[in-house]
Amino acid sequence: GGGGDQDEEASDSDISDEEIEAMLEAGMRSPKQEEVEEDDDTAHEVKEKVILKVRGHDHFDVLPEGWIQVTHNSGMPVYLHKQSRVCTLSKPYFLGPGSIRKHEIPISAVPCLHYKREKEKEEKCPVTNGVSEGSGDGVPDKLVELAARIPTAKVESVKESQKERSLDAVAFREYCEGLFEFQTVQLRKFKTWAGRRKHKKKLKQMQRPMLPEGTKLIMCSLPPTTDTSQITSGNAKREFIMNPSGKSNVCILHEYVQHAMRTQPQYTFKELESSSMPYGATVVISGIEYGSGFGSSKKQAKSEAAKATLEILIPQMKDTNVKNEKSEDFFQDVAFFDEIKVEDPRVNDLH
Repeated sequence: GGGGDQDEEASDSDISDEEIEAMLEAGMRSPKQEEVEEDDDTAHEVKEKVILKVRGHDHFDVLPEGWIQVTHNSGMPVYLHKQSRVCTLSKPYFLGPGSIRKHEIPISAVPCLHYKREKEKEEKCPVTNGVSEGSGDGVPDKLVELAARIPTAKVESVKESQKERSLDAVAFREYCEGLFEFQTVQLRKFKTWAGRRKHKKKLKQMQRPMLPEGTKLIMCSLPPTTDTSQITSGNAKREFIMNPSGKSNVCILHEYVQHAMRTQPQYTFKELESSSMPYGATVVISGIEYGSGFGSSKKQAKSEAAKATLEILIPQMKDTNVKNEKSEDFFQDVAFFDEIKVEDPRVNDLH
């Protein structure tokens, strides 16, 4: 009986320990691992993407709420405000109650300067095998080897980070002066509004009144008058001066004819068979017909007739921009409003 037990033990020992471990590992493999190992030629496509090499990272500088960072196809990071769909290439930052004019600007908001400084830091402090060059001078080899294995730790407060990674107004301007041109202007700051109004009033008194730039005047000699009360000694020649700016053709013609010709223009209207220009008008002065005009309404036809008459009486009026009811300048392009909302604050600035 004892010999049979020895034969069974001998038969069990025929399986080596390595085979037993291999059997256990095979039983623990998941079906997904077997599929991957069996099918090594899995079809896939490899694409290349250009991204910006990250240099430096400020853990205290986080994006404001609602902003995300996306890598553009150019490789540069783009910042998007998800709700308004506003994009910017500079990293936005939350100002809070700080002054918009006097606050210090974070360097991360100036991409070119931020990347330049971080690159200079890496060049000044090269690292070899995890240990800065020169760190082994006078230090035991065991400590140097230990420092290479343990990552360096750095304790930094919010104030220290803000001081190191922010620019005041002078430092920021010195950097921008290498790229942009600045000029110095004089500003007057008054203690009270009364002092400011008094200064403005004094400036107006010192300035000579002038007509707006681009103003053209209509001047013509008036015919001699028979009224002896209007004749002044030493000034027999009289002139009529009119500023046509802001006046319609009908108003200019009426004023000119009344002063220069001592009469008033008359208009004769007629209806036409044209569907686009159903009305016509002709100016009659002292029984003589002058210019004619056509339009979709009597008012438009009257304006066109007055314009044609002015070009006959005053040929230089062709080069003068006069207010015209038919002018296309009055029709504004409204396509801009398709891209903005009604409650957009910029709508109030459109005058």
